[in-house]
This record gives sequence, C-alpha cells and structure tokens, in this order.
Amino acid sequence: DRVANIGGYQENFERAIRFTRTCGFDLQQVIWRSGDFIDKQGNCITSALGSAGINDVSKSAGQCLKWSHYLAPYFEATMGCKVWPTIGQIWKDDNKVFSPSWLDLRRWANSGIQLQDFEGRQGMNLHSWLTLETGEIIEPSFLSTLASIYPKEYGDHNGGLLWGRDPGVLNRHRYFPMAVGREYLEQVSAKSICPLLATNLNELNNPLATIVATSF
Repeated sequence: DRVANIGGYQENFERAIRFTRTCGFDLQQVIWRSGDFIDKQGNCITSALGSAGINDVSKSAGQCLKWSHYLAPYFEATMGCKVWPTIGQIWKDDNKVFSPSWLDLRRWANSGIQLQDFEGRQGMNLHSWLTLETGEIIEPSFLSTLASIYPKEYGDHNGGLLWGRDPGVLNRHRYFPMAVGREYLEQVSAKSICPLLATNLNELNNPLATIVATSF
C-alpha cells in the first residue's frame, strides 16, 4: 500500500457511507456543498466549543471517538451544515498510523470493541474525526494525543485543534474515511467492553476509555 493510491477524500467518504449502510445503518448519500464553512481564524470552531461548554481541548487526548461523537451536533448547530463523526485510517507518508480494516469495522458494528482489539497495543487501532458536508475536516484530538505520548516533541501542541481539507490538515498525513455517523458509533459503544461515548461534560472529560495509537 502507498499513500499515493488513497485517492480523493470526498470519493472515499462516499464509499464509507456505502460501507456503513451495509452494516445496517440508514444513511443518505452526501450532497457536497461548495465553499468553506470554517473561517481562517476558526471563529466558528471557537463558538461551537463554547456552546458545548468546552474550554480545554487537551482533555481529548486518546478520546477521539468520544469527542467526535459528542461535538458533532454542536458543530452542526453552529455552522448550519451536516457534520459526521468519521472513523478510519490515518497515514503518515506511506505508513499507517491507525490502520483498521473493513473487517474490523464490520466486526465492531456487530459485536463492539473487545479485549482482542487491545492485544499487543497501548490502545485501539482506529481514529475518529469530523467531516463537514463541504469536505472540510475538523480534528479535535490528534494533537493532544501526540502531546500526551510525546511531550518533549509535541507538548507545545497540547490542546490544539486542526481543521482543513485532506491532504492539508496535518503535514505529511492523510485521512482515509471508512465508517460514518453517530449511530454507528453508538452501536459500537453499546456492544463494547468499556464505555466509549459521553452524554455530558463529566463523561466527556473522564479518560476511562483511552484510544491511542502506539506509533506516530
């Protein structure tokens, strides 16, 4: 596999929607909107976080599923567009930082995340972020996760939040969407061995279910 073969983000996102449908979820195909909803200064992101009562993004470290699921409706309300929690792979150059397979994603929909998914790892082999119907990406947790694991190298980025369009969200990284939607995440969480999602701020800030990768 080579990162050059990943293809375009919007095409991959449409494939992710079709895959999620085959897992039993009723998703409408996306109708892409032109332009950018996120201003260069990220003021709308600040507003969305404020409406969610969040003033410390650093607590998202290792909590990508929880934070993307929790934040999606607040970003939708603030920006006036559809926002989907998105699960998939992240590549750095030709190396997969997170590398779930299609079989993994289907298994999680059927039986949740179990002990076998943590074997030989510090945490889960997946990543989650937000996709807007413009194709823009919001990345709420990756910088804080890096900072928590590698404080000397990335400590200055703790509490940072990224946004943009693949492949320009994070230098030398590519986002590959595979499964889409809050309903998918809710079913996975309901069938898993540990709580993965939050219904309030206390649960959001509780680092009970830590989902991190072992190498960056």
